[in-house]
Amino acid sequence: MKLIIVGVTKSGTTSLSEWLKSKGHKVIDMEYYSTIPNGIGFYHNHFSDYKPVLIFRNYKDRQKSFEKYYKKNPQFLKGQKDDFNRENIIAQWKFTDPLIYELEELLLKPDFPRLNIGN
Repeated sequence: MKLIIVGVTKSGTTSLSEWLKSKGHKVIDMEYYSTIPNGIGFYHNHFSDYKPVLIFRNYKDRQKSFEKYYKKNPQFLKGQKDDFNRENIIAQWKFTDPLIYELEELLLKPDFPRLNIGN
């Protein structure tokens, strides 16, 4: 299956990408498409043959990770949001019939990688 990760930054997108690849899927990790203006339009124009994958994380844990990571790497902050509205993101991508994952549920799987822990 061809998948594109459009989930929220600092929600386990890198680990999800590697896990899906280990299952034999072709994966593109473009996590920021879920929160940038016209991300859906860009997806539609360039990647519509890929099934979108959204991943979400507990808000407080994601917020801590976001702040810690971008404090160390401010050059990557441009265009990134530290807040998001889960319901709005799901509503915007609903027409694509995305796969939706919760990081906390994936972490219970023994074969799910834990990449970027501590970032």
